[in-house]
Amino acid sequence: MKGSNDSPIEDQQKSFFSDIATEGSLGKLESLFTGTYKNGTTNLDVLAIGCGNAGSNTIHRLTNIGTGNIETLAVNTDREHLKHVNADTKLLIGTDLAQGMGAAGDPDIGKQAAQSAEESIKQVIGDTDIVFITAGLGGGTGTGTAPVIAELVSEMGALAIGLVSTPFNVEQARQHKAQEGIEQLRSKCDTVIIFDNNLLLEYIPNLPIGKAFSVMDQILAESMESLIGTFSENALVDIDFGDFKTVVQRGDVGGILIGEGSLDNPEHIIEQTLQHPLIIFDISSASKGLVQITGSEQMSLNEAEDIVEGVIHRMSDDASLVWGAQIDPKMGDKVRVMVMLTDLNYVNEKSLTYATSDEPSEDVELLSESIPLEGNELRA
Repeated sequence: MKGSNDSPIEDQQKSFFSDIATEGSLGKLESLFTGTYKNGTTNLDVLAIGCGNAGSNTIHRLTNIGTGNIETLAVNTDREHLKHVNADTKLLIGTDLAQGMGAAGDPDIGKQAAQSAEESIKQVIGDTDIVFITAGLGGGTGTGTAPVIAELVSEMGALAIGLVSTPFNVEQARQHKAQEGIEQLRSKCDTVIIFDNNLLLEYIPNLPIGKAFSVMDQILAESMESLIGTFSENALVDIDFGDFKTVVQRGDVGGILIGEGSLDNPEHIIEQTLQHPLIIFDISSASKGLVQITGSEQMSLNEAEDIVEGVIHRMSDDASLVWGAQIDPKMGDKVRVMVMLTDLNYVNEKSLTYATSDEPSEDVELLSESIPLEGNELRA
């Protein structure tokens, strides 16, 4: 845990996460993560799949944000939890194994449930270009299903990007399962991005537990949008899908870092971006990276290049980096920086999440196969 002598940047980060929770809305996060994506367009087919309770909660949040270009799928063995999730498609799996009551913390049940539903999952994946797979690791369904789904995604030719959270240190029983889940995902996904719930405690320690989980939920959802936001029509310097694949394919463990600041102080923007409060890794170990810079018409190409140089100087000596710059008139004299780093040295000291979410809307797609369930569920 950090002491009381926090740096100004750490103070800003703590204030930022407290504000998110206090506001009880996505406003602050939307301004940081989603502006460029909502102003841009992409012809890519993107799917986000939530595995288990925590993963489904992230999907619920993402669906409620109203992202037009990301389809959502919630996969679970828990019928009751699935009823309260808002997603474009919901899939109840493993009914013969779990009877709709969850995997009881057993990843093997989650794995078998996903394997029994492979055809239904493949039906939803279809010709998708990018699939985000999100889960809270350490339990049964998320830990067991996510690697199976990642393997299916890769077999079908799409990029598989895992976004997972790891258990709190006090959850000793879940820690070992979470680490096994991470290793399996590393072998199945192109890149796995790992978020640490323990660090959430450092930045919002006095928050009610439901709200704290909701903050992590939002961050995972917004991270997906920030990555897709790199494909924009308002670009000064383009990042195309080929560039994106170069960074993500065989990326092993990765991280997403986001910061915002004034053009007058680019060094401060770089430091704020690279000191992300919820990810622990050695930035200098990254061998591949992607940087997206967003500013108003006031931003010059030289100013954007200065920020990119500040990032790459902190990576490994032989690192390769692609970057883009795009215009958002609403930025004014501010600049937003999104950095994705891959091929990182993973520090084995992470943890998990369970979350709470808002009530779902009724406007969702219904798929039916075998026995139809309530809402938009597809039983496999």
